[in-house]
Amino acid sequence: MPAILPMIPATFENYIEPFAGGCALLVELYNLGRIRHAIISDLNGELINLYTVVRNSPGKLLDEVAALTFENSSTSYYSARERFNDIIGLSDSMIERAALFLYLNRHGYNGLWRVNASGKFNVPFGRYRNPAIPDPEHIMAFSRMLSLVDIYNCDFAETCSKASASDLVYLDPPYFPLSSTSSFTAYSSGGFPFSEQKRLRDECVEMGKRGARIIFNNSWSPEISSLYSQFYSVKIPASRIINSKPEGRSGQFDLLGSNFTPPGYENQIQ
Repeated sequence: MPAILPMIPATFENYIEPFAGGCALLVELYNLGRIRHAIISDLNGELINLYTVVRNSPGKLLDEVAALTFENSSTSYYSARERFNDIIGLSDSMIERAALFLYLNRHGYNGLWRVNASGKFNVPFGRYRNPAIPDPEHIMAFSRMLSLVDIYNCDFAETCSKASASDLVYLDPPYFPLSSTSSFTAYSSGGFPFSEQKRLRDECVEMGKRGARIIFNNSWSPEISSLYSQFYSVKIPASRIINSKPEGRSGQFDLLGSNFTPPGYENQIQ
């Protein structure tokens, strides 16, 4: 975030994020009073269901969360995970799915989202001493922010097609793996191979032609650096908090880039 915020243009119309994830930058810009209207999307249908429920029915979600009987134990966790997998994608279970998503996110290993080939959530129990569900005040505050946001469950190209002149697009895709042991990209059942990285780069080119400002990040690697060679980019230190080995959580680098040269970054091109 400290590296990204100085890159944000002084003015922009719509904020667009095709890989919404945890919406960290959206929240930061909203808290700074920079968001007038935003568009977010993600292929993770359950994440998008949660955001849609938080925006449209925060009171019902709070009631559902309060009614959860699951505790901080492996038995409760796997029971909740089984129930969640039984109702994934069912339109008449939106509120329950959103509440279970919150429970599983806070009690599962490292807050990770992972699915198997059948699209079933399969993250193991996290074994935390005192995991906490977001409190009502935070959920209501998030709901107020999302009242300014259009939310979609779709491919990134569909969301990128909505970008036009004066819009700001932030791209935080599944990172290109740096080794065979770091090749997890299964945020959705289809994964995110290098062909998708290329397709995303092509969307960046097209959005730039329409006058959109684009900021993106990825793992720093020869492959990604070459892919975005026509863009501005800088190599920045990063950490990997989900790495199972503590020594693997530091000493990493990200590629942070844009289709414009941000003020103060002129001499930092890598």
